[in-house]
Amino acid sequence: MATVTGVSCGWLADELPVPAQSALEPAQPGAPPVLAPLQPAGSLALSGSEVSAIEELRHRGASITVFRGSGDVVVHFPLGDLERQWRRDCLPSWSCGVAVDRDFTPDDTGPPMTDMDLVYLDRISRLVRVNLGGTQVSEEAIASFRQAYPHVLVETGVVP
Repeated sequence: MATVTGVSCGWLADELPVPAQSALEPAQPGAPPVLAPLQPAGSLALSGSEVSAIEELRHRGASITVFRGSGDVVVHFPLGDLERQWRRDCLPSWSCGVAVDRDFTPDDTGPPMTDMDLVYLDRISRLVRVNLGGTQVSEEAIASFRQAYPHVLVETGVVP
């Protein structure tokens, strides 16, 4: 057993296979290769209409998360309120990151979310959950939205 900086290892460096070595080719003169724009690994494509709707909701104070794999979208206004407060208090934002493809942070300066702004939720094809707590959306508009989108979990509670 070998000891490396005070830690006992169950293997010796001599027991590891020697990596294959090849001669390096000299650099070829010419133009550098054209690289594709960087995107997050596995990044999901959102339509222009979806991106526009997400920006409008973000502007109204929503925290929006797009999940990797499924492309499910969660819109959360109470979390947006918390994120804005953390930013004012110079605290870091909470972020889980597990299976998150994209995370849109809320804007501090936009107008409140109202009944008329529900059209932005209509434009998000993979919306699975929305929390409208703390918004100015009426109970009647929420009931209509629930009826039109029974597959979307609609919450109205404020995060404690």
